[in-house]
Amino acid sequence: MLLHGYFDDSGTHQTAGITGMGGYLFTVEGVSRFDQEWKPCLDKAGVKYFHAAECWSRSGQFRHFREAHRSAMFGDLARLTAKFSVQGFMTTLKQTEYNEYIKESPKLKRFIGTPFSACLLRIVAFLGQWAEETKFDGEILYLFESGNSSQKEAEEFCKLIWQSDVLRQRYRMSGYDFRNKRDTLPLHAADLLAWEWQRNFLNVDKHKNAEIDPFIKILMTNRLCRAYMGPISMGILGLVNAFYGIAK
Repeated sequence: MLLHGYFDDSGTHQTAGITGMGGYLFTVEGVSRFDQEWKPCLDKAGVKYFHAAECWSRSGQFRHFREAHRSAMFGDLARLTAKFSVQGFMTTLKQTEYNEYIKESPKLKRFIGTPFSACLLRIVAFLGQWAEETKFDGEILYLFESGNSSQKEAEEFCKLIWQSDVLRQRYRMSGYDFRNKRDTLPLHAADLLAWEWQRNFLNVDKHKNAEIDPFIKILMTNRLCRAYMGPISMGILGLVNAFYGIAK
């Protein structure tokens, strides 16, 4: 059985405070059905692709949106994601924690890379953990959104994992690629999760009694992202990668 994993990042710029990466596993049939139901939603809204930050701020191609249009688009995407995906994954990394680790152990950066690469590596490890726990014996095609400034570094890490027989099997990796969000509709679901999670995380971190957004609740009320969330243990991640020679 082949599953497709679609993942997007959020907050990888220096001033973000927190970097996150999240996304979903889909069956091949689930991808097809998701595309079939999500594409008409985009067409009806008069947009070519979904981008959570632009949609929320009603900028770019979403500048003609009213608040009701924005809420409807967020809601439709969240419900279709819950309907057709197999499992969700999310990880976060505070910039202050990353800076402290690198300051204390400068050599660690060779094995985890930038915050973007560190989150990507942790997502891959999460999927390996999920595969072991669920006894999934198929393969996973890892698909990440393209365009991040650390993409080249992340591709090098993915290549090293692919070349390791042990890690390729552990992570059930059938292949990997970086794709354009505008041409790959399931990346829209990943975009929504990563952006909503980061936004709510920062809001709750700043305001302890802050309300959780209803759209993230849709993605959190069932099997989606029920586990595999939380900050990265960069020391452990670095040790594992050092052991297997995964270094830039």
